[in-house]
Amino acid sequence: MCELEQDFKSFRKDLMKMNYKRKEMVGGVYDYDDAMKIIQESLTEKLGTQMELNQNKSSNDEQVIKDKAYLRKKKEEYRSYISDIVYSKNIRVRGYENADFIDEMVEEFAGYSILADAFNDPDVSDIFVIDWKTIFVEKNMGKSSKNVRYPKTFRSPKHYHNVLERFLRCDEKQVNNGENKIVDFELYQDRGCVTSSAVSPRDYSLTIRKHKEDHIKKEQLVQWEVLTEKMADFIGMLIHGECNIIYAGITGSGKTTTIRALLDHYVTKANKRVLVCEDTRELFLQNEHTL
Repeated sequence: MCELEQDFKSFRKDLMKMNYKRKEMVGGVYDYDDAMKIIQESLTEKLGTQMELNQNKSSNDEQVIKDKAYLRKKKEEYRSYISDIVYSKNIRVRGYENADFIDEMVEEFAGYSILADAFNDPDVSDIFVIDWKTIFVEKNMGKSSKNVRYPKTFRSPKHYHNVLERFLRCDEKQVNNGENKIVDFELYQDRGCVTSSAVSPRDYSLTIRKHKEDHIKKEQLVQWEVLTEKMADFIGMLIHGECNIIYAGITGSGKTTTIRALLDHYVTKANKRVLVCEDTRELFLQNEHTL
């Protein structure tokens, strides 16, 4: 009887192992969080192996510029990894087509998470996250800009905090209730600021000012009657003369956009060198002789 019982226990163990392996091979239908966990674990393993391979290659001291082009390349790499995981493990997610789930996972691990729609909308200039479920954007509504409620929220406070930490890691920074209560950072050439719960008691806050990838030119400023040709040339003369200039205006009035266009035009024309001093990078001058 004991031997029969032992054989039965062994059979059950073998059956459990077979079912586990079969599930791994065949896959199954998962809830969103469970599927995301599988992706995360598989990505961690994949990227760890990839990092080891990269370390074995010859080192390159050239600085990586984390701009929008870098982000696009990074997302394509993650899309390849995540697609391989989803289809090799035959993962299906309740309420999702595979392509839609893959798109969300790419944004979750390499992109902007649930804020992707705001970043992809050219009419949105600013993003304001008050807490994990309260988000506003400033949006161009024709003749004026308005603050409107963003339709999406993070899934939980933990999800929100994880995304915040990932954003900050892109600029090698972190936020806490100690010395880093207020943190300015750069996210793929957009400007961001995070405050900890010691500063904004409701939750961590996140503010992001978007910058257009295609910079406006001096000729466009004149064409749009932001200033006349004579006004632009007068400022150009001051730039050539290396004068001290105070350039001021309210938030969103176009200070950075205008001064960037004028500097790029007149400094490049005069073949001058530029030294830029900023707390958080915003100008991104296209003049090649710029430090």
